[in-house]
Amino acid sequence: MPRTSWRELRPLSVFCPDLNEQAQIAEVLDTLDTTIRQTEAIIAKLKQVKQGLLHDLLTRGIDANGELRPPQSGTRRTWKVNPLGPLMDGMPRNGIYKPASDIGAGTLLIGQTAFTPSGSVDASLARRARLTKAEQEMFSLRREDLLVSRVFATREGVGQPVLVPDFGEPAVFESNMMRIRCRTYLIRAPYLFHWLKHRTSRAWLMSRAFASNQASINRETLCGVPVHLPPVHEQDQILSIISEEDARLEREVDEMNKLKQLKSGLMDDLLTGRVRVTPLLSNSGQSSPEGTD
Repeated sequence: MPRTSWRELRPLSVFCPDLNEQAQIAEVLDTLDTTIRQTEAIIAKLKQVKQGLLHDLLTRGIDANGELRPPQSGTRRTWKVNPLGPLMDGMPRNGIYKPASDIGAGTLLIGQTAFTPSGSVDASLARRARLTKAEQEMFSLRREDLLVSRVFATREGVGQPVLVPDFGEPAVFESNMMRIRCRTYLIRAPYLFHWLKHRTSRAWLMSRAFASNQASINRETLCGVPVHLPPVHEQDQILSIISEEDARLEREVDEMNKLKQLKSGLMDDLLTGRVRVTPLLSNSGQSSPEGTD
């Protein structure tokens, strides 16, 4: 196993300021660590709140004042429960299979490895394949199509949706998923995305998945998913609230990433002596201890 010895470590140069400055460096880095932990706690809380809010929005809806309806609201009972099939523009379409000889260049070929944890698609993780014009048209993707995993190693992974972004170029999808296009005058694609991730839909799909070496669902199963369907204007209100929560969460994540970058840069500067901590504290209004540079 790899090892080292004191003889090899002994020549290593170590920046060693006086104990007072060491304490100041530790204080700066500890303060950043505390702020990072606090931001991480906020992010975890926001994610938890969002999950609860999503459940309420998708099961209770929004009243005329833009507020969540109370549980067991009479107005809530006016929502229709529709099977998914009639809400689609056509039937779900299975993706295309391309042999290894056709992989490597050409049209974007979106597979499950390009799915992101947030439920979108990262084109940089997709493969490319040589396709005919007819194949490009038949298996094309456009913004706000939904891709649903048709085959997966476990039941938990079957029926998971992603919302397709604008790739800025032609793209198609692989055979282990199905494409859904919504009749937007009946249901908004982002609303359906959230509904398919809701625990009601997940339980319905997993209980009907076929299981052998892999779990799978077919078109008929997907078309039968019960959808709680508020009016389109209410769907838009629900999506607006979800968007606000997403933006709030994204701001906190950006702030945490900035703090981590700041800490990394400060560690490199302060622990090598490239930047001395005393001028930093002086610039922030703190007094400099005597005897430091």
